[in-house]
Amino acid sequence: MYCPRCVPQGSATVKSKSDGSSTPAKPLEPKTREGLSLSDAQDKALKLQPGMAQTAVTELFGKPDETSSGTYGSQTPKPWNCVTWVYRWTRGLSSKRLSVVFQYVAFQQGGGAWVVNSWNWYDF
Repeated sequence: MYCPRCVPQGSATVKSKSDGSSTPAKPLEPKTREGLSLSDAQDKALKLQPGMAQTAVTELFGKPDETSSGTYGSQTPKPWNCVTWVYRWTRGLSSKRLSVVFQYVAFQQGGGAWVVNSWNWYDF
């Protein structure tokens, strides 16, 4: 017999078996605010490369869920400014995040661009 209180939070509707019993469906996969699923993001992350432009990262993952800026290497002779984009997938109390760090690179001809310096996955 189906009991709505017995279905884990975040689960899809219950599927009925041919014998009349029911089984909770597979939990829904977490997505970013832009609708990118965690499994798709993990596949797309394999295409990340140092030096990739912000526009290329946006094409892969969409807009970030969070942004911040800061300075890296403040204890070194050449500190540098960075911009960090965070993509977040949350299910219940657990969260997975992809953090992409950009640094500004000046061009010899003038101007410049924010490009990927590094990226990391985090579990919370």
